[in-house]
Amino acid sequence: MKRNSILIFILLGLVIFEYGCDRGNRGGGNPSGYVVTGVESTNLVEIDTFNRELGTLKNIAVFGQFKIKTTFIAESVVTIECGNYAAYAIPQPALLITLPLDSIKIINVIKDDSLDMSSSFEVSVGSDYYVTEYKIQITNDSLFSRETELAGSQRPLSYNFYLKNQPQEILDYRFLITYYATNGDVFETSTEQFAIKP
Repeated sequence: MKRNSILIFILLGLVIFEYGCDRGNRGGGNPSGYVVTGVESTNLVEIDTFNRELGTLKNIAVFGQFKIKTTFIAESVVTIECGNYAAYAIPQPALLITLPLDSIKIINVIKDDSLDMSSSFEVSVGSDYYVTEYKIQITNDSLFSRETELAGSQRPLSYNFYLKNQPQEILDYRFLITYYATNGDVFETSTEQFAIKP
């Protein structure tokens, strides 16, 4: 009898613990993702043959040994679930930051004609800790939009641009990069003026 009483009290305790939270409670919440709110920085970065970052470049870059890296500012979004009062701890999966894009426009503004060079680049999504080897062709169509929607990263999110075609001579560049997100947000950034050696 004593054993049954203890068992009943334990079960009642679990039931009260499970459903005892105030349904009107709006505090707390679980982080459910990140929202990109702006551009933190855009840098010209020297890379090796394995795409590892070696340092920041200033005035000159060698084709195939540099990338343009844009790092974004992301804010955490908290979701409050009014119906979830579980007494059991479930680990949260690692949160990814994504920036689904409709298109990217890359313009060389060093010249008067402001040449659109978007198709001359390919982009990969990464962070300071990990950059994927998968490069997305900048086609600005529905496939490009879908690929950027699926590409995600841990904090901080960065888009890394790689020039596809080797220039024939040393030329000066200053790129204005405009990101058009699928939710209507527009993010704009630019590089410093630099030269690319073939």
